Amino acid sequence: MAHLSGIGIGKYPRTLAAALAIGAAIVSFSPGQVNAMPIDDQLCATYDALTHHWEFYLPGETYFDGLTFVCGEDGEWE
Repeated sequence: MAHLSGIGIGKYPRTLAAALAIGAAIVSFSPGQVNAMPIDDQLCATYDALTHHWEFYLPGETYFDGLTFVCGEDGEWE
């Protein structure tokens, strides 16, 4: 059987192989493992119709839209 130790691998394929290995390691983490923070509180939400973007706030956080709103413990704006 022939030995392949004499064959050199170029810089680009080695870099690509290393990047793929690192990417596979990162993808193997599930979001549940990375963000394992339970939220028992109710969240308040705002919706921007122009950007179709939702924003969520924890109780006690404030939102300003001409008026100041405070997110209550029950998830309702006060």
